[in-house]
Amino acid sequence: MKNRFPIIKKDEEGYMLIVTLLFLFLLTITGISATSSSDVELQTALNNSLYKRNFYRAESANVEAIRKLDKMIQEGGQFGTDPDEPWQTSVSESDIDDTLEGMRDYTNWNGGNSQSSVIDGASFAAVGIRQLSSLSATDPVKISEYYVLGCYDHDVFGQVIVETGWRRMATIE
Repeated sequence: MKNRFPIIKKDEEGYMLIVTLLFLFLLTITGISATSSSDVELQTALNNSLYKRNFYRAESANVEAIRKLDKMIQEGGQFGTDPDEPWQTSVSESDIDDTLEGMRDYTNWNGGNSQSSVIDGASFAAVGIRQLSSLSATDPVKISEYYVLGCYDHDVFGQVIVETGWRRMATIE
């Protein structure tokens, strides 16, 4: 029988099959790694979006607390004196670190030191540390300094606490 492919020698007839299988194996490995890499990227993107959502909800609770404080002060209320507002805590400057450390712990947010926000799962609290008077005799101003905290806690998606410092100036009449 005459050889139809005179270039291929008889001892190299299975060579192309082995090269093709090796090439397919390499493509399969590349495809599997690309798939697992995209799975990791998807999980990272999901975690990032969940964290942002939690952060924005905690920040919204924080802003809600600041608005409530501002409204209370404009209406002449005194911080930390209303028993119906347990989320307002007035402490001395020497106790601020211990108080804030306790409030940075998620387990302390289920007690009476916080108030639920209008956002489900969010709550807020405020700690007042001092009230200063202006040094100017012609322009009497009262400066109040607060730490305001907003917390969002979800059983599955995690917890975030946002803490801000806030100063409120009001003219003394």
